Amino acid sequence: MTAIDCANKRFLIVDNIKQSMDTLKLFSYKLGAEYVDTCYNSKNVVSMCEAVSYDVIFLGYDLGDHKKNGQQILEELRTKQLVKRLAIIIMITGEISQAMVLAALEHKPDDYLTKPYSQKDLATRLKRSWDKKVAMAPIYRAMDKDEHNKVLGLCEDEIQRNSSYKTECLGIKSRQFFELNQYLEATEIYELCTSIKNCQWAHIGLGKIALISEDFPTAKSHFKTVIEEYPYYLSAYDWLAKTYDLNKESKLALETLEIAISMSPRSVARLLQYIDLCLSYEQYDKATSALLITNDLANNSVHYKPENALLFAESLLQHFDDLSSHEQRKFHSKVNNAIYRVNKDFHSAELGIRSKLLSARLFNKSKQYLEGKSSLQQAEQLFDKSQSEISPNGFLEIAKSFNELERKDKAAYILSDLSVSHPDDLELQEKILNLRSKTPTTRERTQAQRAFTRGVNFFNTEKYSLAINEFSKALIFYPSYTLANLHLLEALLVFAETGNEKQLEIERSKQIIESLNKMKSHEDGFDMFIKLKNKFSQLDNSIKQ
Repeated sequence: MTAIDCANKRFLIVDNIKQSMDTLKLFSYKLGAEYVDTCYNSKNVVSMCEAVSYDVIFLGYDLGDHKKNGQQILEELRTKQLVKRLAIIIMITGEISQAMVLAALEHKPDDYLTKPYSQKDLATRLKRSWDKKVAMAPIYRAMDKDEHNKVLGLCEDEIQRNSSYKTECLGIKSRQFFELNQYLEATEIYELCTSIKNCQWAHIGLGKIALISEDFPTAKSHFKTVIEEYPYYLSAYDWLAKTYDLNKESKLALETLEIAISMSPRSVARLLQYIDLCLSYEQYDKATSALLITNDLANNSVHYKPENALLFAESLLQHFDDLSSHEQRKFHSKVNNAIYRVNKDFHSAELGIRSKLLSARLFNKSKQYLEGKSSLQQAEQLFDKSQSEISPNGFLEIAKSFNELERKDKAAYILSDLSVSHPDDLELQEKILNLRSKTPTTRERTQAQRAFTRGVNFFNTEKYSLAINEFSKALIFYPSYTLANLHLLEALLVFAETGNEKQLEIERSKQIIESLNKMKSHEDGFDMFIKLKNKFSQLDNSIKQ
């Protein structure tokens, strides 16, 4: 065994109990450590690791009520890549529940100890991790630098030497092949290792390769094999759920993740994966309940983001009417708290606007119309002066809420401007089209017809700018109104011919033509469309020349 030389190693001790911290500090000095940092406040750990590359971290799990715990710190350090593979992280906890152990192990500490422990226990765990890090150091350094070929060569050397870490080297080598898309080479290692004890990763790897070729039965078989033999190997549930989802087996996908969540309820990443599936399957009741838990769990973690609170509100809105009055009040209160918290912690105009609009919709659902009106007015005021600070997705969500709040004219103008300003973003264009394609009510059709009639009158009297405004209003209420689209296109082209600034009219004309390109020859207005399409081409070519 390699002797531990701690003289040049940097130690970090994270604990909120002074006696425990002093014990670990004394232990580190006895090992010969000269550089030992301590941290009582969990919120400072990440910034300390940003400033210093620690070699050994003794990380407490329970660091105080309503504070980041060790699992959340470790997850953030891994996510932000603030610890090298050579660093040793030993989790120390007074809690031994299944939920804690599984949650901690998912983020791969090198070892963990439960209190009370002896210094001999700690020394043994540290020595075991130290020996492994020394033996694997060249491989880990190459992995940190993404030097795939070097990693493969160094792993092969260890395998040929039949070292104590041969199995781990086989696993690393297979993952390198997988990342390089060399699936035959990866498969060869996976198949070799399926019969080796504690090589669950081999079946996971074979399942992932089967998924790539859409061989769903084989993928399911491999993931189920792992679950049957190692029921607490949680990533197998994640991959099995993904397989069910890709194979359109929504019920089984949700049920599989629910089993994993029941075993490890503190995994926010898995909860978010589950929520995403629930929303895609329109299971808003399940999504809302999961978001209630997630917004609390994520509060001190790397997953604490405004979008979780906004999703919570949106999901609740989708099934609000199905809840009892007691449940409506309970969830409404929880949503309000979540929205208040993120607005306090994340300052942005976009977040403020979206939050106010969602609150207005919830107040209206709760028949609190005065509060709803007040929230809407605040959102509109903030929107009018903060548009330069809003992202494309923010505009999309704001337009959606304006639509729901009967501010359809405002929503339509937002979508129109968004479409023109991002003509090459196909994903965004599809979302805009989906929002616009909502079936109009009888009232909306009537309003569209009146605006269309006014537009025709303005066009006939050569008031083209006013005609464009009226045809645009008609499409606000009835986006798929073909005749209004055609007349708007005609007015835009005439206005482009006669005006000095042509580019905006040309861009809007192009958008309309793309939306009408699916017209069939037997449809009313087809001949008019072909004539206008040719006119557009001529005008566009003349501008480019």
